[in-house]
Amino acid sequence: MIASKSPPEPPPHIVEAVDTMRAAVKKAQEASLRRGIAICYEIDGVMHYQLPSGEITRECPWPEVPKQD
Repeated sequence: MIASKSPPEPPPHIVEAVDTMRAAVKKAQEASLRRGIAICYEIDGVMHYQLPSGEITRECPWPEVPKQD
């Protein structure tokens, strides 16, 4: 049986940069929700929306935006 190898650990400066970027994204998302703006996610080609209430839905919260097929 062949043992699978784990990928090598990234250099510390890369880990720090990724952590900084993740924190910035989280901060921006929290600010958007506080302002009443939904957050959009695409998962496996399907759009999902996190509403300021915390609800997650696939229904677009902006009816004036045309649907894409």
